[in-house]
Amino acid sequence: MLITIRSKVFTFTERAWFKRVVITVIVANSVTLGLETYPNVMAQYGQILLQLDRWFLTFFVVELVLKLFGQGQVCPSAVELVRLCDCSDESLTNVW
Repeated sequence: MLITIRSKVFTFTERAWFKRVVITVIVANSVTLGLETYPNVMAQYGQILLQLDRWFLTFFVVELVLKLFGQGQVCPSAVELVRLCDCSDESLTNVW
């Protein structure tokens, strides 16, 4: 049963229209992030832009969860995530 759901989710996330929606949301998110750098725009439309940011973040999290589930990826434990973050932070500080 889980394999059938997983394969349906995988097929759903690999459809061309789904990928076009994701690209459209990425472009829209980029535009709103760019608009947030202008104080005049933020003064007038700040609440709307911040609300859109939350919506985009929710969309991207749902997309990520669907893709991970559809591909059968196992989510790492909290300890592995902390190790990954520590490693990434260390490598970033070494570069800078």
